[in-house]
Amino acid sequence: MDEQTAKIVIAAGGCVGVLFWLTAIGLYRKLAAAENPRRFESIVKGRQPAETIDSLLQQGQLFSPQARLERIAGNRLAVQQMGVRLELEASGQGSDTRLAATVDDSTLTHRFQLGLGAFVLIVMPIVIGGVVAALWHLVAPSDKLAVRWQTLQVLQIAHVLWPPFLIYFIWRRLHDQAGNAAANLTTLASAAPGSRE
Repeated sequence: MDEQTAKIVIAAGGCVGVLFWLTAIGLYRKLAAAENPRRFESIVKGRQPAETIDSLLQQGQLFSPQARLERIAGNRLAVQQMGVRLELEASGQGSDTRLAATVDDSTLTHRFQLGLGAFVLIVMPIVIGGVVAALWHLVAPSDKLAVRWQTLQVLQIAHVLWPPFLIYFIWRRLHDQAGNAAANLTTLASAAPGSRE
């Protein structure tokens, strides 16, 4: 491998690294712009507000054993677990009840944002730029063929290309699960035995 070919290999690896880095920045921006808090509502037929909250509490399998439940008032319940806070509020609407669930996972999102930010804003630029610069200036111009073949070490930047995607997709799954749990609770409350359709 001659010097020119070595530099082409290094440049190609650097371009791939930069593309992944730019994509990771896009994921970071999506995470930072996540909707918080989110609100879900349903109508529970034939129940009073306090009865609606009592009904949810009686169905113990709806809440995780690790969740911290707090009955704020007769018609309000707060559930907190792993940086996610869910507030349920039941209000009278004639003979029925409007159940509103507000889920706020901003604490969880902030933790993931810090981790992803560290990778995207600090680690990725240092590793991608450092590996490319070191190979470009130290390996490619070498007189020894065996040393020039070390330009393939540009593949080492792959170690920092996948973690931002993993962090983002784990956060996305938890964010969606929190919203789905809130939506499901409001739906289950309106379909619970004792509520009249």
